[in-house]
Amino acid sequence: MNPTFPTALNRREFLGTAAGAATAALCSIAAPSTVQGAEEKIPKPDAVGLIDTNVNLGRWPFRRLPLEETPRLVAKLRAGGVAFALAGSFETHLHKDITAVNTRLADECHHRGENLLVPIGAINPMLPGWEEDLRQCAEIHGMPGIRLHPNYHGYTLKDPIFARVLTLTGERNMLVQIAVSMEDERTLHPLVNVPPTDVAPLPAILEKFPRARLQLLNVFRTVRGKLMGPTKRSRSPA
Repeated sequence: MNPTFPTALNRREFLGTAAGAATAALCSIAAPSTVQGAEEKIPKPDAVGLIDTNVNLGRWPFRRLPLEETPRLVAKLRAGGVAFALAGSFETHLHKDITAVNTRLADECHHRGENLLVPIGAINPMLPGWEEDLRQCAEIHGMPGIRLHPNYHGYTLKDPIFARVLTLTGERNMLVQIAVSMEDERTLHPLVNVPPTDVAPLPAILEKFPRARLQLLNVFRTVRGKLMGPTKRSRSPA
């Protein structure tokens, strides 16, 4: 499913309009049969209310942020009417041991997520063993999808490795989130100047992967106008 992206929404409005599409995508993802009880990690349709698809746990490496402690974050989400949230990890960006990052994330969501946080794993396809990390996300941790950070991990959407990621996630019917940016470029540390991921190649790529379950995060500051047209496609989940 390639979701519909309005051209201008604040966070609250996005959460409301995205709820239906995200619910359909997530609840239709078949949990791996090799994982005992993995299907229970995905909320059932009748349990879904407001959905936040863009949460991160832990500490941002460059400055302290509010709600760094998971219980406080969960309480804030509940107070805002969020039924469940897809949670990644701030460790994803600079850590090289992605396997350990995913394990800690799954454990944190399980023990402190209070049935609200759904872990969304990470892979870095520029590191050896990334395909095994993807397998573990699906088969061991029962994660419904992965979150990519091409700008931090050193590849572009035109690189063949991204097409390989879409192929493997498509075989597992997994959601793929692309974090286009993580921080306003005006506040970036001067030694870590990371521009937003260029999503201009995406419409052409999606023609080759029409059933890809793809969501862009942190996109509205950098992607507007004509590019939004070709990516405004929504298909019913298989």
